Amino acid sequence: RSPHPIRYAMGEHGYGFDAIHAHRVARPPGPGIKEERRRLEILTLGRDFATVNLEFEVREKPLIGRQSQTWIRFPDVGWKVVSAHVSATDGTTLWS
Repeated sequence: RSPHPIRYAMGEHGYGFDAIHAHRVARPPGPGIKEERRRLEILTLGRDFATVNLEFEVREKPLIGRQSQTWIRFPDVGWKVVSAHVSATDGTTLWS
């Protein structure tokens, strides 16, 4: 229930557990925005820190979604997401 986690998502900017939880409780049930996973990259640094990056197709839209998460393993509660970001792009290559 920390005030420190941050979650940027499509239609949400959550700062702290209370704001993130309130958004999740208020949103309607359903399958979410992820249609199909395109690429998943997990990087562990030591035993207690990891980053996760996911590229996915957005449901019912011609968009590519991107999600990143930072995970930390705490001795008393296990793995927790401490920062997350979700955004979408039309898939245009920005760099070559």
